[in-house]
Amino acid sequence: MTGSRAGCAAAAAIFLAACGVYLSTLSAGFAIDDGRIIVGNPLISRLEYLPDLFRCGFWDQDAGGEARTWTDRAMKASYRPLTVASFNLNFAGARLLAGPPACAHCRAIGHTPAALAPWSYHLANLLLHGLVSVLVFVVAGGLGVRPAAAVAAGLVFALHPVHVDAVAWVTQRGELLAAGWSLTAWYCHLRGGRLRWCGPVLYLLGLLSKETCLGLPLLVAGSDVYLGRFQYPWAGRGAGAGAGAEGTGVTGGGAPGARPAVGWAVYVAYALAVGLYLLARRLVLGGLEVPTDIRYFSGVSSLVAALTVARFMVTQYAWGFLGGRVATDCQRPAFPDAAPDDPVAWLALGALGGLLVFSVVGWARRRPAAAALGVVFCGLLPVSHLLARIGVLGAGRLLYVPSIGVALGLGGLIGRSWERGGRGGRVAVAGLLLALGAATAAGARQWHSQLTAADRTLGATPDNPLGMGNRAVALAEAGQPRAARALLERAMRLDPSLALLWYNYALVLIDLTEYAAARAALDRAQALDVDPPVLAHLGRARILDAEGKRPEARREIEAALALDDRSTSAWMSLGEWELAAGNPAAALAAMDRALPWILADGGAELQVGLALRRLGRTTEAGIHLRRATELWPASELAWNGLGLGLEHTGAGGEADAAYRRAIALRAGWADGHQNLGVLLRTQGRVAEAIAEFRSALAAQPGLAEAHAGLAGLLEAEAPREALEHLRSFLAAAQARPELARMIGPVQRRIAVIERRLAGPPPH
Repeated sequence: MTGSRAGCAAAAAIFLAACGVYLSTLSAGFAIDDGRIIVGNPLISRLEYLPDLFRCGFWDQDAGGEARTWTDRAMKASYRPLTVASFNLNFAGARLLAGPPACAHCRAIGHTPAALAPWSYHLANLLLHGLVSVLVFVVAGGLGVRPAAAVAAGLVFALHPVHVDAVAWVTQRGELLAAGWSLTAWYCHLRGGRLRWCGPVLYLLGLLSKETCLGLPLLVAGSDVYLGRFQYPWAGRGAGAGAGAEGTGVTGGGAPGARPAVGWAVYVAYALAVGLYLLARRLVLGGLEVPTDIRYFSGVSSLVAALTVARFMVTQYAWGFLGGRVATDCQRPAFPDAAPDDPVAWLALGALGGLLVFSVVGWARRRPAAAALGVVFCGLLPVSHLLARIGVLGAGRLLYVPSIGVALGLGGLIGRSWERGGRGGRVAVAGLLLALGAATAAGARQWHSQLTAADRTLGATPDNPLGMGNRAVALAEAGQPRAARALLERAMRLDPSLALLWYNYALVLIDLTEYAAARAALDRAQALDVDPPVLAHLGRARILDAEGKRPEARREIEAALALDDRSTSAWMSLGEWELAAGNPAAALAAMDRALPWILADGGAELQVGLALRRLGRTTEAGIHLRRATELWPASELAWNGLGLGLEHTGAGGEADAAYRRAIALRAGWADGHQNLGVLLRTQGRVAEAIAEFRSALAAQPGLAEAHAGLAGLLEAEAPREALEHLRSFLAAAQARPELARMIGPVQRRIAVIERRLAGPPPH
């Protein structure tokens, strides 16, 4: 059917259905690991880095292939070069569409932020899912499935809600690529002839995308047994297993009769593909398995691991196959280990064993339901902790490949209902497909942002520490540090061993000016040794700078650079320090060491914009400052920076609106009121300016600039009050070296006012 006009129409319908339910993701942003694998990954920013992707791990971000920004343990966990290569090509395509950067400074240093448009990455995932869904339909046809069942299998796969995490989460593109390459390899094998030899090559490409397709060789051999063309060792050359099965539903041989046997050489080729992948993994990562100390079942007996996995698969994965939601990451304490005497776990293990026996025996006897179940088992094998221990108990995204078997099984039932159930059967089929599509579309909308994605995870597993951590980060970015703090504290009570939680907790405490507690949290994170000490040095630098200990803060930044002179965070911190010290040229030079490798960071855009503004390059500054508000729409710092950038460009109205937006985001923010007061003073709106300066001092009585600004407006009408504000300025300026140049003029103004108040000298 697949080559006919009707087959082409069916394939088009499947493709459109698969894409249609995920259209909402085109307006979504990046979430969770996207920030590390895409937004913060310089390896995707240049086509010339494509060869380097094959020399480093999935989490590596160094063009030289050396682990530098995360622990060596995490670097050695995954090898998926083709997935990262797809992000690289995605970036190149988006950059081509966006054209050269509008900012001359960006063009000079090779900074191309527009190429990180999230919609383009979501579009690629959406199209890939459509192609994989069509491949399910095509492979079903290659297996001899009846047309109605083949179409139903493609539609079920296209619309099944278990795929939401794999499609809507950009980082999980590896699942789509692995499934796509594997299905293509399987179809080539089913077609036979010389095309069969393309299968092992395509399978290798799937392994280089993600290791979840590792079970394909078993599936290939099993389908040969099922179709009656497996060459048993005791059979004569060219003799297969006998006649093919009739096409009775899920999977079946097309025309009955003897089929040409498949020689063992093709299976050897698949084994060779596995060997090449494992060799590449060992050469690049230094090992074949996930490192011992980040394996999920590290230090746990094999019996407990088997019972835990069996119980999890029966209670969670089975629910996911039925359309229920499986958490983004499933782990302790939400999913505790099974005890050796847990009856539910033993029942689950027995049920899985029975289903496996049924699948193997039924496959050999050419039972369609057993064949579909076998596809599910082959897909689950790489994530079952049997071949290798992985770093998580399970996850919804890991069901993308196994669900091919679910689609084939349900497709057979739906196809039979469509053909034999009459009008009632067809109405039921249409209702089922609509329900699947509606559930998938609703799930896709939950991936709109970091916050909604975290809420999706917590909706499935409320006691998930990583989910809480992701939501806390989103809350902090949205300007809700107290809510973020409470959530992080709850997460750390559940799992105090996650250093990332402690590090994020320290950053939130810094925002809340609780510096002693922040230092303790940084020490705890460093002791757990999940992130390099670079992050701890930079965190301490932020604390010292906030405390006014600027020389000590600089030494911490320099210590971070001594550990890693390619750290973008360290160079940006140095640039921010230089900018605060009144050295915009030195600040921009430091930031330029980092900016080409920073693809989307509101803080970086803000600091670069402020440095360009100080250098008088207002047009370029405006571009960066506007982008900062796009990346940080809930940040008062970004809007305040935009106000500063617009203030002297003739856009006073926009600057006024930007300052007021900053104040609205952070009520009672002294700097926002101070800057708005300065703008209003230049516009001649004296009464409003005085009110803003007073608001700034009410929030921060020691703000020197507000004292000076208010004194200038009050000097004529209220000289005594102006004098008090000037004296307050001098007191505050003593602790701020950058204000030293203003002390002399202020002292002279004080002397002038004092003489005026004393009156003319007596004659």
